[in-house]
Amino acid sequence: MAVAGVTSGFWLQHASNEAEQLVAFADELAETPAGRPGVSLGPLTTAPKLGELYRRCRAAGDAILDPHGHLIDRTHTQRARQHFPWLAQTPRPSGQAEWEAWMRDGLALQEAATLRGAGPAPSFVVTPCPVIEAAKGTPELYSVLDAAEVVAGERPPGTDCWVGVAVDRTYLRDEPHLTRLANAMLATGATGFVFRAAHSQLAPADDLRYLAGLREVVQACAANGIRIFLPGSGWLGWLAMAWGAWGFSGGMAAGTWVDRTPGPMNRPQLPSQPYFESQLLRSVRWPIHEQLAAAPGYQPCVCADCEQMGAAHNLELAKRHQIRRANEEAQPLVSMSQPVRALTIGARLEAAIAFRETLTPQLQARVSAAFLDRWLSLV
Repeated sequence: MAVAGVTSGFWLQHASNEAEQLVAFADELAETPAGRPGVSLGPLTTAPKLGELYRRCRAAGDAILDPHGHLIDRTHTQRARQHFPWLAQTPRPSGQAEWEAWMRDGLALQEAATLRGAGPAPSFVVTPCPVIEAAKGTPELYSVLDAAEVVAGERPPGTDCWVGVAVDRTYLRDEPHLTRLANAMLATGATGFVFRAAHSQLAPADDLRYLAGLREVVQACAANGIRIFLPGSGWLGWLAMAWGAWGFSGGMAAGTWVDRTPGPMNRPQLPSQPYFESQLLRSVRWPIHEQLAAAPGYQPCVCADCEQMGAAHNLELAKRHQIRRANEEAQPLVSMSQPVRALTIGARLEAAIAFRETLTPQLQARVSAAFLDRWLSLV
């Protein structure tokens, strides 16, 4: 399906596990007032399975096949070597010509008839991007983005080719690097970006320098009429809609709610027995939820999954609950202008802070919701 003409906002993010549940849930959400979100799929399974999921999603609504070029910088799996060899390329490409060839392989995946079946060719594709590290200097930044500009320009009429950009957090936290990044992105002439900037924090991120840098990138794109999608950013992506972001995503897997730098301590990325507290805009452990539920002014969620969960935690239902809330929170923002979005999100943050302040000091310490003040300061 074409992304240029579809509703922006919240998208479901495919991960290597629970893909069947995710796709089925997308169909279930179609019957809710917020509607069916699009689904962002990626080469995280076998090629035949990816094709099956892609065809199912496209038949029911909107779908993106994100090439996940940043995976070239992760440990290469046997699955990638067999089904998506360009993501396991060794040695890694170097120089603009090699990056162009690699990106063509990533676009070929998205355009492959073997994946889409009898469906039409996609009208939306994304150039893959490795993780560009500030410590390596600017040559790779320029060669990768120059390659993306060339390859995007090769797409046939009617194909909207967005540019994938994946950078380390230094590009957002360091002012000279941030300026170079924003200028280089705008110079590509892209109609949209699929932007990743992994950081080192568990959700919710409150690194002010990182957040301010992300805001500058998003605002620069919005000011120039360029759409920017933040995959796997979760509630931080919701915040970024106040700055003009086109959309964001989250899914069944904990890692799809935080764009965190991979490392040996990445699991669990959400607390044990997680439950998303809508009034505080963050996930907490179920025992803390039970304490919050007894606090004055607490408003229990009445979604179908919470009603079914009742007084005992159920991980699958808790995941579905968070997805529902993100879809419901994002849907009204889509039709708003950016200034009205900012006011709406600011009011939502103020309400969360007001509720936090009604809690006892002990419970405030347990919920760790100080991030709300930093988020509000950036709206």
